[in-house]
Amino acid sequence: HQNLGMMYIIQRDNDKAILYLKKSIHLDPYLDAAFNNLGSLYLKQDDISQAFAYYEKAISINPYSVKARNNIAKLYFRTRQYEEGLKHLIKNVEFYPKSVDAHNNLGIALLSMGNIELAITEFNTALRIDPASEIAKIYLEKAIKKNEKK
Repeated sequence: HQNLGMMYIIQRDNDKAILYLKKSIHLDPYLDAAFNNLGSLYLKQDDISQAFAYYEKAISINPYSVKARNNIAKLYFRTRQYEEGLKHLIKNVEFYPKSVDAHNNLGIALLSMGNIELAITEFNTALRIDPASEIAKIYLEKAIKKNEKK
């Protein structure tokens, strides 16, 4: 059922995707990826409370889920709950300290919140891990320019 749900996501048939993903979690209530995907589908429908509920369930099943933590962090930022979103991005860095994406995501969030110095630290960390990270280079440059204007 989960594979059918994913197929319908690809085909952009969200109603059928939701139906089959719900069937898959009924059969196996520990499919964190299915809960995460349901959260994303409900977010597309602007059902914020359902999106939060499914992302939270995915994280409760698998606290190490980078995707679910990134998704719920974005949702917290969208609803202006910045500190809550930041907590999830920090967890990703704690769980995966060598992840360029985790450091970049945290850096972007910190930069958007005006915490330029910590953002610069995160981008520099990402570049130490992967000196070719274009995202880290671009955002580091933005952060440095913002810092110079202070």
